[in-house]
Amino acid sequence: MLSALAAAAAPRSFSTWAKEGRADVKYVKCAACEAAIAELHKQVAKARAGGSTSEEAIHAQIEAVCKPESDGGAWLRAVDLVEEGDALRLVSQPSDGPCERECATVTLACEAAFEGGADELGELLYVGELDAAKLAAEHCASKCRKPPPQLDAQRQAGPPFRPFTDLERAQRDHERGVPPPPGVLADVDLDRMLGLVDDGSLPDDGSPEAVARAADAFRPL
Repeated sequence: MLSALAAAAAPRSFSTWAKEGRADVKYVKCAACEAAIAELHKQVAKARAGGSTSEEAIHAQIEAVCKPESDGGAWLRAVDLVEEGDALRLVSQPSDGPCERECATVTLACEAAFEGGADELGELLYVGELDAAKLAAEHCASKCRKPPPQLDAQRQAGPPFRPFTDLERAQRDHERGVPPPPGVLADVDLDRMLGLVDDGSLPDDGSPEAVARAADAFRPL
Protein backbone atom coordinates (compact mmCIF):
# COMPACT_ATOMS: atom_id res chain seq x y z
CA MET A 1 0.00 0.00 0.00
CA LEU A 2 2.78 2.43 0.96
CA SER A 3 4.74 1.61 -2.20
CA ALA A 4 1.65 2.34 -4.30
CA LEU A 5 1.17 5.69 -2.58
CA ALA A 6 4.84 6.55 -3.08
CA ALA A 7 4.61 5.69 -6.77
CA ALA A 8 1.52 7.85 -7.15
CA ALA A 9 3.23 10.77 -5.45
CA ALA A 10 6.48 10.50 -7.47
CA PRO A 11 6.88 12.96 -10.36
CA ARG A 12 6.11 11.44 -13.73
CA SER A 13 8.88 11.17 -16.29
CA PHE A 14 8.95 12.95 -19.65
CA SER A 15 8.65 9.59 -21.45
CA THR A 16 5.39 8.90 -19.60
CA TRP A 17 3.96 12.28 -20.59
CA ALA A 18 5.18 11.73 -24.16
CA LYS A 19 3.29 8.45 -24.44
CA GLU A 20 0.09 10.23 -23.43
CA GLY A 21 0.67 13.25 -25.65
CA ARG A 22 1.96 11.55 -28.80
CA ALA A 23 -1.52 11.16 -30.30
CA ASP A 24 -1.90 14.95 -30.50
CA VAL A 25 1.34 15.57 -32.43
CA LYS A 26 -0.42 15.33 -35.78
CA TYR A 27 -2.65 18.26 -34.85
CA VAL A 28 0.21 20.66 -34.09
CA LYS A 29 3.07 19.68 -36.42
CA CYS A 30 2.82 22.82 -38.52
CA ALA A 31 2.15 25.21 -35.62
CA ALA A 32 4.99 23.75 -33.54
CA CYS A 33 7.40 24.07 -36.45
CA GLU A 34 6.45 27.71 -37.02
CA ALA A 35 6.69 28.49 -33.30
CA ALA A 36 10.11 26.86 -33.03
CA ILE A 37 11.42 28.79 -36.04
CA ALA A 38 10.07 32.05 -34.59
CA GLU A 39 11.82 31.27 -31.29
CA LEU A 40 15.08 30.43 -33.05
CA HIS A 41 14.92 33.58 -35.15
CA LYS A 42 14.44 35.64 -31.96
CA GLN A 43 17.31 33.90 -30.15
CA VAL A 44 19.72 34.33 -33.06
CA ALA A 45 18.73 37.99 -33.49
CA LYS A 46 19.42 38.58 -29.79
CA ALA A 47 22.81 36.87 -30.03
CA ARG A 48 23.65 38.84 -33.17
CA ALA A 49 22.78 42.10 -31.43
CA GLY A 50 25.21 41.12 -28.70
CA GLY A 51 27.91 40.33 -31.24
CA SER A 52 28.17 36.63 -30.32
CA THR A 53 26.80 34.89 -33.42
CA SER A 54 28.70 32.04 -35.07
CA GLU A 55 27.67 29.02 -37.12
CA GLU A 56 28.63 26.73 -34.24
CA ALA A 57 26.56 28.75 -31.78
CA ILE A 58 23.56 28.72 -34.12
CA HIS A 59 23.73 24.95 -34.51
CA ALA A 60 23.84 24.66 -30.72
CA GLN A 61 20.71 26.81 -30.55
CA ILE A 62 18.98 24.57 -33.11
CA GLU A 63 19.82 21.52 -30.99
CA ALA A 64 18.51 23.16 -27.82
CA VAL A 65 15.27 24.68 -29.09
CA CYS A 66 13.36 21.38 -28.78
CA LYS A 67 14.73 20.49 -25.33
CA PRO A 68 12.35 21.82 -22.66
CA GLU A 69 14.92 21.44 -19.89
CA SER A 70 17.34 23.81 -21.66
CA ASP A 71 17.29 27.60 -21.74
CA GLY A 72 16.82 27.48 -25.52
CA GLY A 73 13.77 25.26 -25.14
CA ALA A 74 12.19 27.18 -22.26
CA TRP A 75 9.41 28.34 -24.60
CA LEU A 76 8.10 24.75 -24.65
CA ARG A 77 7.32 25.00 -20.93
CA ALA A 78 5.23 28.12 -21.53
CA VAL A 79 2.86 26.84 -24.25
CA ASP A 80 -0.71 25.73 -23.72
CA LEU A 81 -2.70 23.67 -26.22
CA VAL A 82 -6.17 25.14 -26.53
CA GLU A 83 -9.09 23.50 -28.31
CA GLU A 84 -10.60 25.92 -30.78
CA GLY A 85 -13.45 24.38 -32.73
CA ASP A 86 -12.06 21.27 -34.39
CA ALA A 87 -8.41 22.36 -34.11
CA LEU A 88 -5.67 22.71 -31.50
CA ARG A 89 -3.96 26.07 -31.12
CA LEU A 90 -0.64 26.85 -29.45
CA VAL A 91 -1.06 29.69 -26.95
CA SER A 92 1.97 31.24 -25.23
CA GLN A 93 1.68 31.77 -21.49
CA PRO A 94 3.22 34.57 -19.39
CA SER A 95 5.19 32.12 -17.24
CA ASP A 96 6.53 28.60 -17.60
CA GLY A 97 5.49 25.44 -15.84
CA PRO A 98 6.41 21.77 -15.52
CA CYS A 99 6.82 19.91 -18.82
CA GLU A 100 3.83 17.62 -18.67
CA ARG A 101 1.52 16.17 -21.32
CA GLU A 102 0.98 19.18 -23.57
CA CYS A 103 4.58 20.34 -23.28
CA ALA A 104 5.61 16.80 -24.29
CA THR A 105 3.27 16.94 -27.30
CA VAL A 106 4.78 20.19 -28.57
CA THR A 107 8.29 18.89 -27.85
CA LEU A 108 7.67 15.80 -29.99
CA ALA A 109 6.23 17.96 -32.78
CA CYS A 110 9.24 20.28 -32.51
CA GLU A 111 11.65 17.35 -32.80
CA ALA A 112 9.80 16.12 -35.89
CA ALA A 113 10.12 19.59 -37.42
CA PHE A 114 13.92 19.39 -37.27
CA GLU A 115 14.37 15.92 -38.70
CA GLY A 116 16.56 16.81 -41.64
CA GLY A 117 17.36 20.27 -42.94
CA ALA A 118 19.16 21.49 -39.82
CA ASP A 119 22.33 22.39 -41.76
CA GLU A 120 20.40 24.42 -44.32
CA LEU A 121 18.40 26.10 -41.55
CA GLY A 122 21.63 26.97 -39.75
CA GLU A 123 23.01 28.62 -42.88
CA LEU A 124 19.83 30.64 -43.38
CA LEU A 125 19.89 31.80 -39.77
CA TYR A 126 23.57 32.69 -40.01
CA VAL A 127 23.10 34.76 -43.16
CA GLY A 128 20.08 36.41 -41.55
CA GLU A 129 18.39 37.61 -44.74
CA LEU A 130 14.96 36.11 -44.04
CA ASP A 131 12.52 37.34 -41.40
CA ALA A 132 10.82 34.84 -39.11
CA ALA A 133 7.73 34.38 -41.31
CA LYS A 134 9.76 33.73 -44.50
CA LEU A 135 12.14 31.44 -42.64
CA ALA A 136 9.20 29.42 -41.29
CA ALA A 137 7.65 29.23 -44.74
CA GLU A 138 10.96 27.91 -46.07
CA HIS A 139 11.68 25.36 -43.37
CA CYS A 140 8.15 24.25 -42.41
CA ALA A 141 6.80 23.78 -45.94
CA SER A 142 6.63 19.99 -45.65
CA LYS A 143 4.96 20.15 -42.24
CA CYS A 144 2.41 22.76 -43.34
CA ARG A 145 1.66 21.54 -46.85
CA LYS A 146 -1.61 19.99 -45.67
CA PRO A 147 -3.93 21.40 -43.01
CA PRO A 148 -3.93 19.43 -39.76
CA PRO A 149 -6.66 16.83 -39.32
CA GLN A 150 -9.78 17.77 -37.44
CA LEU A 151 -9.82 16.83 -33.78
CA ASP A 152 -11.19 13.39 -33.09
CA ALA A 153 -14.72 13.71 -31.78
CA GLN A 154 -13.87 11.21 -29.02
CA ARG A 155 -10.76 13.11 -27.92
CA GLN A 156 -10.95 14.46 -24.38
CA ALA A 157 -10.03 18.09 -23.82
CA GLY A 158 -6.52 18.63 -22.54
CA PRO A 159 -5.65 19.82 -19.03
CA PRO A 160 -5.46 23.54 -18.23
CA PHE A 161 -2.02 25.10 -18.25
CA ARG A 162 -0.26 24.78 -14.89
CA PRO A 163 2.57 27.21 -14.05
CA PHE A 164 5.26 26.29 -11.55
CA THR A 165 4.27 26.71 -7.92
CA ASP A 166 6.61 28.88 -5.85
CA LEU A 167 8.02 25.74 -4.25
CA GLU A 168 8.57 24.00 -7.59
CA ARG A 169 10.29 27.07 -9.03
CA ALA A 170 12.52 27.43 -5.98
CA GLN A 171 13.45 23.75 -6.20
CA ARG A 172 14.18 24.03 -9.94
CA ASP A 173 16.32 27.13 -9.41
CA HIS A 174 18.20 25.40 -6.61
CA GLU A 175 18.94 22.36 -8.80
CA ARG A 176 20.18 24.61 -11.60
CA GLY A 177 22.37 26.67 -9.31
CA VAL A 178 20.36 29.88 -9.70
CA PRO A 179 21.10 32.28 -6.81
CA PRO A 180 18.12 32.98 -4.51
CA PRO A 181 16.39 36.35 -4.91
CA PRO A 182 17.33 39.29 -2.65
CA GLY A 183 16.19 38.78 0.92
CA VAL A 184 16.27 34.96 0.69
CA LEU A 185 19.16 33.08 2.27
CA ALA A 186 21.00 30.47 0.25
CA ASP A 187 21.04 27.01 1.86
CA VAL A 188 24.74 27.15 2.70
CA ASP A 189 24.37 30.59 4.30
CA LEU A 190 21.42 29.43 6.39
CA ASP A 191 23.31 26.30 7.45
CA ARG A 192 26.29 28.42 8.46
CA MET A 193 24.09 30.78 10.48
CA LEU A 194 22.50 27.81 12.24
CA GLY A 195 25.91 26.40 13.09
CA LEU A 196 25.43 23.35 10.84
CA VAL A 197 28.56 24.01 8.79
CA ASP A 198 31.94 23.65 10.48
CA ASP A 199 34.29 25.92 8.55
CA GLY A 200 36.57 26.50 11.54
CA SER A 201 35.06 29.85 12.40
CA LEU A 202 31.94 28.68 14.21
CA PRO A 203 31.60 27.41 17.76
CA ASP A 204 30.17 23.99 18.44
CA ASP A 205 26.42 23.43 18.10
CA GLY A 206 24.48 24.20 21.25
CA SER A 207 26.68 27.06 22.35
CA PRO A 208 25.04 30.38 23.26
CA GLU A 209 26.56 31.89 20.13
CA ALA A 210 25.01 29.22 17.89
CA VAL A 211 21.64 29.64 19.56
CA ALA A 212 21.81 33.40 19.05
CA ARG A 213 22.63 32.92 15.39
CA ALA A 214 19.72 30.52 14.99
CA ALA A 215 17.38 33.15 16.39
CA ASP A 216 18.82 35.83 14.11
CA ALA A 217 18.43 33.59 11.07
CA PHE A 218 14.67 33.75 11.37
CA ARG A 219 14.46 37.51 11.66
CA PRO A 220 13.48 39.48 8.52
CA LEU A 221 16.46 40.59 6.44
